[in-house]
Order: sequence, then C-alpha cells, then structure tokens
Amino acid sequence: MPQCQPVDSGIVNHQVAAQPNPASAPDRATASIGELFAYAREMGIAAVDLPAVDPDDWRRLPLKGGYNFRDVGGYVGHNGQTVKRGHVWRSDHLNELTDDDLTTLDTLDLQVIHDFRIDLEVDRQPSRRSTVKPARVVRLVLGDVSGSEAAIEIIADIMAGRRPAPAPDFWNDNYLDMLGRGRHMFVGLFSSLTNPGSLPALYHCTGGKDRTGIATALLLSILGVDRETAINDFLFTNVFRTPFRVAALSPTLIANGIDPADMIGVLGVVRRAMEVALDTIESTYGGPERYLIDGGLDADAPQRLRGQIRHHT
Repeated sequence: MPQCQPVDSGIVNHQVAAQPNPASAPDRATASIGELFAYAREMGIAAVDLPAVDPDDWRRLPLKGGYNFRDVGGYVGHNGQTVKRGHVWRSDHLNELTDDDLTTLDTLDLQVIHDFRIDLEVDRQPSRRSTVKPARVVRLVLGDVSGSEAAIEIIADIMAGRRPAPAPDFWNDNYLDMLGRGRHMFVGLFSSLTNPGSLPALYHCTGGKDRTGIATALLLSILGVDRETAINDFLFTNVFRTPFRVAALSPTLIANGIDPADMIGVLGVVRRAMEVALDTIESTYGGPERYLIDGGLDADAPQRLRGQIRHHT
C-alpha cells in the first residue's frame, strides 16, 4: 500500500471544529432516507461525495448493529434486465450485530458469507454468526497481507494524531493498490458466486466501503449497470455509515487534536477514488470482464452470473 505522505493538513490542535452531537443523530434502523441525507449534510459530507439519486428505502437492511448492510439488487442492467433483489448483499463487519439483527439475517437465507478481512481485523472484530441458519464462510483477502496491516496502522496513527490527515488523493492511490493486490480476491468472489448453491450470498470487509465498494462496482459493471449508478451505490456509504462513524469517533479525534471534518474522507468514501479505479479498470485492464478473466476467472463465469442474478425480459 502506498505510504500516506505527511501533508499540511491545516490542523491546529486548539482550533478544532465544534464537536458533533451524537444525540442529534437519527436512529439508523428507523430513520427515513430524507432524515439520513439531512444528517449526512449536517455532519459535513461534501455534496460531490453524496449520491445524486436517493437510495431505495428497501435497499438497506435496518440493523441496530450494522451500518452498511444493503441489497445489491434492483438496478437495471443490459437490455432493461433488472438485477434480482435478495440474491447478493454487501455490508460492513458483523461484530456488533444484536440477537435481533441475527434473527433478521436468518430471513435472508444466506448460503455463503465472503469475508475480505485479514486475520488482524477478524481477531479485533470477530463476526457474530447465526446458529439457526449458519452460512458457510469463505475468507478472501488482499495479496501481501503486510500491505493491509500497514494500512491499518496508518489509519490508527492518523486517528491518534501521530500522523497528519492524508492528502486528498490518498484513496485514489490506495484503490489502485487494491486493484493490483486484490485481483485474486475479487476473482475468488466472482468464482464463488457462480458456484451452485452459493446464493443468496453476502460479502463484506470492515467498513463495507473500500474493498466491498470495489467488489460491488465490478459486480454491477458485469451485470450491465451503468457507471453512474454504480458510483451512486458506492456513495450510499456516506448516507448510511459515514455520518454516524464521524459522530461516534469525534470525542476521540478532538481529544487527539484532530478536526473531525478532516477525517470524513478517511471514515467515508470519496467519489474521485472510485472514478479513478473504474477508469483504470478500463484503460489498464481492458474492462471489468478482462480484469477478472485475465486474473484467473473462468471465461464463462460472467455470463453464468448474469444468468443467475438478472431477470430476463
């Protein structure tokens, strides 16, 4: 992973922004989409990094202990064919799920859970799993685990005030790094999704935003969903997750002399990073199918996947 170079972040320890009030946060599980958007703007999410189209209310799974659990289906792909709902889900880590959340997950009838996290992340936040309808767990991680460990330590240093806030293009470079180191991981996901008996399926990382975001952009592209819709899906993280993480971590950040506003790009997602990733998939790898097939995916797997999770007109 490229190192986060020291930059002039503009942070002055005694001049940080006013602390956000977590008490003003709407209830994630019951708030309307409008309330969530309003809270995202209140918490300082830039307009360019908010989705241009409101997410459908059914898309999110309202969990008490999960921020970013949502259905990848419902989008329109090639020839007006719609991606089936309830077949593929994406999320953040499952460590904070409540017993009621696990009961809700049981209704999804998940067959496989793909966990993109490295051992360090799993040890720190072990997943809670259903004992009623246990899904098979498939571990898929980025290559060169040391790079992922370094990334975790960089973020920890930033959060602790030991390292300045990253430059604006920090995530651009890291997404390109993930495309390179993570190619086999994404190939493994698509290979698993096409295996008999693998659906409905879930894939997740820790925040459900970067590794999971790239995986979703690849999946939607393979299914024929247009680029702007895929980017909007990526940006839904800044509605469902980012504002709540900024609010929850603000006391720690402020105590460490960090303006929470400087951490929005770290705790959330940045539109430009996904644009750079999608551009690179096209220009360097020849498109999402070539990226996956040349990385080892069976040549007929994309078509089989389209047959499995797209409605036919």
